[in-house]
Amino acid sequence: MDSIKQILLEGYNIDANYISIKKDGYLASCRKNYFFIKKLDISPARVLFVNQVKKYSYSKGFESQDIYLDSVLELPLYIYNDEIYVVTRYIEGRECDFYSDKDVEQAVILLAHFHKSTEGFRPENECNIYSKTDKIIKACIKRTSEIMKMKKYSEQRKNQYDIIYNKYAETMHKTALSALEILTSQECREYINRAIDEKNV
Repeated sequence: MDSIKQILLEGYNIDANYISIKKDGYLASCRKNYFFIKKLDISPARVLFVNQVKKYSYSKGFESQDIYLDSVLELPLYIYNDEIYVVTRYIEGRECDFYSDKDVEQAVILLAHFHKSTEGFRPENECNIYSKTDKIIKACIKRTSEIMKMKKYSEQRKNQYDIIYNKYAETMHKTALSALEILTSQECREYINRAIDEKNV
């Protein structure tokens, strides 16, 4: 916790009086203000890109998000022991319950609003933009094959998770195959290439 306190103080002039572990980061309080600090395993250029997307979408009305605060470096990040940290104001919330139709519907609507708010975005020169489509396709192929392997394994057991998994395994497998068909289609590739050329999110 001492290193986190030092990062906040030296990097953001935040003298935290309380710090606790919160999911994949730390929650810090200072004079009734709450901040969330997190280490990122991405390049500084990628942080700048993400930050620009956040600010652009915020300016277009998508305000329900955690904007990176500028550090004393006048950048949306701080480097400590060669590791990258970002700080945001803490937003109280909970994780989406993907077993709840209402939660899933709200998540889909929120994601659609985010993408709508990024229309017209153009990154600055120091930022990089790239596609992870090939990695996604490889991951989908691997996960698709694992679905049915997992079904055979779960059929040998009788706990509640396995019963639910077996019930929906065929549906998940068909959905995964449909997703792969879309991702590997020529039409999808053309959309991706156009997005990269236009530097859209």
